[in-house]
Amino acid sequence: MSVMRPAAGHSQGKPARVLDRSRLAADIRSLSEISDGYAFFAIAREWLLVAVSVGLAVSSGHPLAWICAGVFIATRQHAMLVLMHDAAHHRLTRSRWLNDFLGDVFLGLPSNVLLRRYRIRHGAHHRYANDHTRDPDRASIAADDQWHFPRTRMSGLMVFARDLLGLNAGRAVKVVMLYSPGPVVAGRLGSAPADASPADAPATNAELVRLGIYGAALLALLGSTGGWGVYLALWVLPSLTVLPALLRLRGISEHEGDVGTDEVSVSRHVHAGLAEAAVISPFHINFHTAHHLFPSVPWYNLPALHARLLEEPAYRQRLVTAPSYTGPGGVMDELMPATHPAPAALAT
Repeated sequence: MSVMRPAAGHSQGKPARVLDRSRLAADIRSLSEISDGYAFFAIAREWLLVAVSVGLAVSSGHPLAWICAGVFIATRQHAMLVLMHDAAHHRLTRSRWLNDFLGDVFLGLPSNVLLRRYRIRHGAHHRYANDHTRDPDRASIAADDQWHFPRTRMSGLMVFARDLLGLNAGRAVKVVMLYSPGPVVAGRLGSAPADASPADAPATNAELVRLGIYGAALLALLGSTGGWGVYLALWVLPSLTVLPALLRLRGISEHEGDVGTDEVSVSRHVHAGLAEAAVISPFHINFHTAHHLFPSVPWYNLPALHARLLEEPAYRQRLVTAPSYTGPGGVMDELMPATHPAPAALAT
């Protein structure tokens, strides 16, 4: 396995502060304002795209139409999880109750993710980004060799091929179980451990209600339409094949490779074109450095936040960027170089 020694990661706890936040405070307050309409429109659009894709595949009946629909739906699953990520930061709506309702019922639970479990784990990732022991994402990466980048081009392509063929489905399910509602529902119905972490604490009444609404709606839809096979083929299967590949590509682009240890350089900003933005980095998640610095800013204001931060020398000089995800000189070229590294650079 040609895995190159990773450059990412540190052991200093929280990334070092380098920005003068007092100079930015007024602008951050303004950019952090939430507009509920953006969330309603975005969620409705994503589900409409899924419904149209399913309708076209079923009406066509052609295997190629089903394959195309499955791939496209995986990109919308990805987009919904990015929206759920905004809900984890309380950035969907001004109402916390509505934010969590939308984040669970329409965005997280369809992919077997409970918002609260994701929110707590993701909060630790923000506080200790890339710390080897305190960032839970870094711990997950260390435990799975398929996430070890940089690696040679052929080795990297094999990882993504395994994703697309479903050979890494077991690994994907293992990750999802970190956020699944199952354990916390079981804890509510049975006896939860006395030392359960906040993410593993028994489900709350509100969470049980949201789970009940989602489950009842799904069963009613599939029962009334007889769409069990369609659900398995166009929702479950893409979530175990194409979706993990998309999540992996975006995930390695954010904090892997030649990144630093301060609050700016610990993340990577990617200049995504329209196609890459729609598929790999929906809802401006490619503005990842700006987001990590100020997670109170909702997705639709991230370009403006990035532009404002570029006026700060500490941001401009430390910013780690890539011209694209898949194009020349982009993330894949950096993390999956075409030329074979020297033997000394290979991990044993």
